Amino acid sequence: MKMKQKMSYLWEACYPIIIYAFLVTAVQTLMTDYSPVKIASPMLRQAVGQVICMFPMYYFYTKLGEGNRKLSNVALDIIIVIIAGITLSVGFNQLIELSPIKGHSPGFWRISHRIYSDKHVYQLIAVGICAPILEELIFRGIVFGNLRKVLGSFVAILISALIFGSMHGNLVQFLYAALLGVAFAYIYDKTDTLWLCILAHSAANIFSLISTWYGINRFLTQTETIALSVGVAGVLIGTVVLARWKRP
Repeated sequence: MKMKQKMSYLWEACYPIIIYAFLVTAVQTLMTDYSPVKIASPMLRQAVGQVICMFPMYYFYTKLGEGNRKLSNVALDIIIVIIAGITLSVGFNQLIELSPIKGHSPGFWRISHRIYSDKHVYQLIAVGICAPILEELIFRGIVFGNLRKVLGSFVAILISALIFGSMHGNLVQFLYAALLGVAFAYIYDKTDTLWLCILAHSAANIFSLISTWYGINRFLTQTETIALSVGVAGVLIGTVVLARWKRP
């Protein structure tokens, strides 16, 4: 591959992130300060901004020309990515819970308060539905898709996951999102099907919301032994499920 073409792919992996960051800021500012219709809910404002951003991001994704590969065993694929998304989410959450980093990440607590102080339905729309669609379009469809053409799958998975984590703005979510980003990029690399990544991401986010709403997280972190056992088991189960996933 010629250097000019490589640089073109790298640029196409980067500039949609810049546009996304600008659009998110602009839309949030407009809805907060200038919109004639005031939306009090921060999660609903976020969801509206996410939906607006989906259109240009989908355009950038379709420019890659990869399309979605046809699946031969849809039911099994769905079950596998849901199990992987949930178990890895629980596992990484519990292992991070055991570390001291939450106490050194005020940004994490600010974001958590903004999310969980809102109505459940708005949390579900923004975090459980809109965020997975938009973020998978950007970070797996566009960023990973372009990086893979230049760097190969392994390096592209790692770099796209680190970029995904860094966009979350605090150390706790950086680690959590980067680790899950590896799994989501692996799913995309294995299937060339973006909607399975969206499904895995959505399953992880929705289960995380439900765990907080109904005290599951508090139960799992009662003791370090429980948290460690659940964390290790979750990561192992999710990893094994993806590693043993046989596709035609």
